[in-house]
Amino acid sequence: LGDYELVQKGKAKGGVLTQSGRGSGPSYYVNSLLGFSSMDRIALPLKLYPDRFISKPRLLAGQLPDLDLNVADRKPFLDALPEVYGEGHFAPMIAYSAQKRKAAFKMYARASGMEPAQAERIAKQLEKYDNAVKYADEDEKDAIDLSDYVDASALKTVEESEKYTRIVVNKIVHPCAVLIYDGDIRSEIGLVRAKSDSGKLDELVTVIDGVTADSYGFVKNDLLRVTVWELIDKLYKAANLPLPDAMTLLKWVENDPDVFRIFADGLTLGVNQCEREATLRRLKRYKPRNFTELAAFVAAIRPGFKSNLEAFLRREPFSYGIQEFDEAIQSPELPYSYMLFQENIMSAFAFAGFSPSDCYANLKHVAKKHPDEIAKIKPAFLE
Repeated sequence: LGDYELVQKGKAKGGVLTQSGRGSGPSYYVNSLLGFSSMDRIALPLKLYPDRFISKPRLLAGQLPDLDLNVADRKPFLDALPEVYGEGHFAPMIAYSAQKRKAAFKMYARASGMEPAQAERIAKQLEKYDNAVKYADEDEKDAIDLSDYVDASALKTVEESEKYTRIVVNKIVHPCAVLIYDGDIRSEIGLVRAKSDSGKLDELVTVIDGVTADSYGFVKNDLLRVTVWELIDKLYKAANLPLPDAMTLLKWVENDPDVFRIFADGLTLGVNQCEREATLRRLKRYKPRNFTELAAFVAAIRPGFKSNLEAFLRREPFSYGIQEFDEAIQSPELPYSYMLFQENIMSAFAFAGFSPSDCYANLKHVAKKHPDEIAKIKPAFLE
């Protein structure tokens, strides 16, 4: 209800909220009723689990959900915070930046007595590798091999220097997270100065970062700026047209071959997730024909799906040959058993008899790559 007031006041100050919502928010129907998302999870062709946002066991354990909001400009919503929560009850959160790979290697090289000339040469090789990863498609990053850039004789040293990348070298204002607290943040938690993300301004932030907030159950709001929404808003206002909600937009494009020809023909300049050359080539091969297939394509080009990607792009049928299990994963729009979405993983855990809240907890262990926790789940899942 506090966030409902925040969104209403932010919009009244000229703020623009995305229509689709963000993260797990659209899976919880109350969020749609409160106007945080215009998605209707019941009418959507893709399955969304409300337990990803909140569940009864998590509420009873004192865990409140984090609401993630994408906005065209953060300022109207930040200006509304004191009106809704009152001074002292909100503060930007802190984020820590760790040492970059190149700097970590140079520090390790000095500590281990490497010749300065050799260290400088390898540092330049690392910089080329980092740039290759930085500018690659998400689905190509895993294919970029460090050994193609760094001398073979130095690879072990570079690997040993990785531990130096965990050294925190700076504190900055978190780009989107705001702590919400019913006590006085300044006296009960504490504030510290940090650089803004542009590095130019000092700002007071709370000493709690995202990991600490998650560990101890503090509540945070994520107000993330997505600049394309500023452009979309201005275009609709210039055309004197109302901005369509998400479900209206989906109805407009349903079964419209002209819309999906955009992707088949590669006319994707400015289309989120579809601009890069390698992605574009794959998009023109797959030729998505509806909303579900487009969502599946965006999920498929992530590194975790690499081993299945070629079969997916060729539209090869795939199933596990276990009727009940395949039916739990498949849908009329996507009649294959590819594990593309986190919802597929939750469906698999639900099929194996885990409770909804356990399905979510297990999903987090998979998503966050916690091998020890996954090992605990495995026997019960296999049984």
